[in-house]
Amino acid sequence: MAFCSQADPRQPIERAAAECFLTAASTGTTALPEAAVFRAPLPPIHPRISGQHEERERNVKALVADHLNGLDGLRLGDVATPALPAGEILVRMRFAGINPADWKTAEGYLKVIPHFRPHFPFVIGLEGAGTVATVGEGVTDFAPGDHVVLKSDVSQGRWGTFAECIAIEPRLAARLPRGLPLDAAASLPIAGLTAWHSLMLHGAMKPNETVFIHAGAGGVGSFAVQIAARAGAKVLASCSPANAEYLRARGAYKTFDYRDPDMATKIRAAGTCDVVVDAINDGQHGLIGCLASGGRYVTIPTLDPRAVRPDARKLAAVGATFVPGGLVRERTREGLETLIALYIDGLTLPELQVLPTDDFVEALSDCRSGTRRGKAVVRLWGEDKLAIASHGKALQ
Repeated sequence: MAFCSQADPRQPIERAAAECFLTAASTGTTALPEAAVFRAPLPPIHPRISGQHEERERNVKALVADHLNGLDGLRLGDVATPALPAGEILVRMRFAGINPADWKTAEGYLKVIPHFRPHFPFVIGLEGAGTVATVGEGVTDFAPGDHVVLKSDVSQGRWGTFAECIAIEPRLAARLPRGLPLDAAASLPIAGLTAWHSLMLHGAMKPNETVFIHAGAGGVGSFAVQIAARAGAKVLASCSPANAEYLRARGAYKTFDYRDPDMATKIRAAGTCDVVVDAINDGQHGLIGCLASGGRYVTIPTLDPRAVRPDARKLAAVGATFVPGGLVRERTREGLETLIALYIDGLTLPELQVLPTDDFVEALSDCRSGTRRGKAVVRLWGEDKLAIASHGKALQ
């Protein structure tokens, strides 16, 4: 997919928005055409304004954590409406995606982060989509009624997305064009941003380079395969034989059985790689030896103490570098807008399972055990019919 320098005004607005976003990805600017923005009428939420002594008109519903020692510390309950500091937006959440990092947060994995100091009751949840209810003082790039997709600041000890509303910095959200369903949008941020940041920021991937995605059929991997292929890279990926055709249909040039003890040898036979994105971090496959001189080995943070750091001596021997991955907060909106554009342009999402709020804890447990197929997205409280659309159909 080529980056276009200018959107054709004769195209439908959703396509025009996509072209503008794709241009932004190559120029470093990000701006959504105003005509493409969807604003929904909605009843107001009355937040507690930071610095003022106003009575909260009501509490909000949330999946509340009373401790972070396991999923048994989670319950559905009411919490105080969050304060809205100046410079932030209050979002009425409609859908929240379920990620492995959510159950890891509930089990205390984030305690290793020095600045993670949650106050209980705490609300977890890393991603979601909803409608802007109120904007704080000084906010000019969002307005009430805007449909947005967002990544939360849970790792900073802030509230997550498993709540009726959330206050966040505007740079962690992106406005959605007309017609993009909120359940699909809610599934984009964590896996999509991780893939995009790993390839484009940490891996500094360029067109015509060869990229290897380890665990290409996983949540991050399936995004990474498509993003790399659409950016003009030659994509190699590991997966089970059952998923080989799935990845080839999404842009993989060649796939390799991750259970094959000779996988690294077979990869090298196909040519050296400029970028390796290792979504497993188990250090068991000799992938460093697959890198070309000047290659970049990017790992995905797992919060798992068993994760293996690549051997620096082996990297030096082939002239490659290790680049620890992770989400870059300052580039969140840029990444979200790029993902929106790619989705409009045909990016394939994992199979979505939209669940009711009562299934929150069960969905987290299934994610932990790996027993649920596809991507779980939870429909939150206060159903907004404007926000729930058939995929591919414009909202009226």
